[in-house]
Amino acid sequence: MWMNYGAYGYSGSLIAQEAHKRGYEPVLAGRSQDKVTEISKSLGLEYLVFDLNDQQKLKDLLKEFEIVLNAAGPFKQTSNALVEAYLKVGTNYIDITGEISVFEQNFQYHQDAKDASIAIISGVGFDVLPTDCMASYISKKVQDSDRLDIAISGMNEISRGTLKTTVETLSNGTFFRRNGLLVKKSDYDPLKKIRFYEWYFQYHGGIYLLLIKPQVSPTSRHICLFQNIFPPF
Repeated sequence: MWMNYGAYGYSGSLIAQEAHKRGYEPVLAGRSQDKVTEISKSLGLEYLVFDLNDQQKLKDLLKEFEIVLNAAGPFKQTSNALVEAYLKVGTNYIDITGEISVFEQNFQYHQDAKDASIAIISGVGFDVLPTDCMASYISKKVQDSDRLDIAISGMNEISRGTLKTTVETLSNGTFFRRNGLLVKKSDYDPLKKIRFYEWYFQYHGGIYLLLIKPQVSPTSRHICLFQNIFPPF
């Protein structure tokens, strides 16, 4: 049995609908009674309503599940409470975050997760999985590469949660992976003009992070992902 937490948000509802279409029956969950009830009734699925601040109730609920998918962002506000509870009850955790701080936070639980025999996996959504797979594939094909740039498009419309996360993390800046380390982008990084189909988009350095461990791309020391999140002008 698995749970979709944040099931009434933009991404969470899409996940719930697709899962239902494929014959799965996740338990839908979130903090809003009205919103969870609405989507659960529309799909004919069970639901739970709970607050992440109630750790005891959280542990009592989570121990009934094999895995919980967290689709409730910003994830810096939801991930830690869930992960802490999962470690205590032995429930596997996955989320769809793209937030640097959440990746770094959950990497710190590696040994704890091994000791508890559970998986803690962040970034199973669009902005991480395809680009990591592409980076790994290209690195295996091009043996002596020094730099890998990946540019993606298609997110001209972003959800409320993604927009909220973007606004909250703007002050953190953007990062590249250079010599295997995350390095904050400088204002002096050059403007990059990339062609997508019949139009171009200009990037001043990277505006998003390809967050992978260096081992994923063993032959490329410098890795950057360029992603447009607004329509071209």
